[in-house]
Amino acid sequence: MLPLLALFVGSVCGQGTGSWAKLRETIDQRDPVLEALSRDAWKAEDPDNLLQKHVFLKIIINPEGRVKVERGPYVPELIRGKPRLGLVRVHNQSGGQPPLEVQLQYLGSDKNPFRVEVINTKVLSSQLSGTEYEYKLVEVQCSSPGKREVSLGFQAGKQTQDLGFRGETSVLFEVK
Repeated sequence: MLPLLALFVGSVCGQGTGSWAKLRETIDQRDPVLEALSRDAWKAEDPDNLLQKHVFLKIIINPEGRVKVERGPYVPELIRGKPRLGLVRVHNQSGGQPPLEVQLQYLGSDKNPFRVEVINTKVLSSQLSGTEYEYKLVEVQCSSPGKREVSLGFQAGKQTQDLGFRGETSVLFEVK
């Protein structure tokens, strides 16, 4: 059976108590490992400073709307068939409010066994808020053990691919 990696992106936009509460609620409900790692952040006056060490991907949207993606310090440990969350920190210098779209390419074979879906609910939206900083959540799932490398990319509206292809980054997962 081919590995299956499902990515679901949801957003918790802006800063402030309500946005942090939505982010915390989603993490608490969906991922006990990330919940334990981020527990101290919720006690802080500014959770952003503490959450940054648990960021999976960093997205920078420059004033012209070009998207750059970098790996953060945290990579979710995947267990076959179990969904895991990753924090995505968005630095939106453009102030734009388009939906954030995920793209991925499986680097392991000719066939692409991956799915990508964007969550768009009342609590988790793919729409950017236009604020300078906001967080998104990425849910990652793989159905086959072993080392799997994917190239993850993001777009925020039309023609947002960054020059030099910095709009994507490779991630190697070791699926247990």
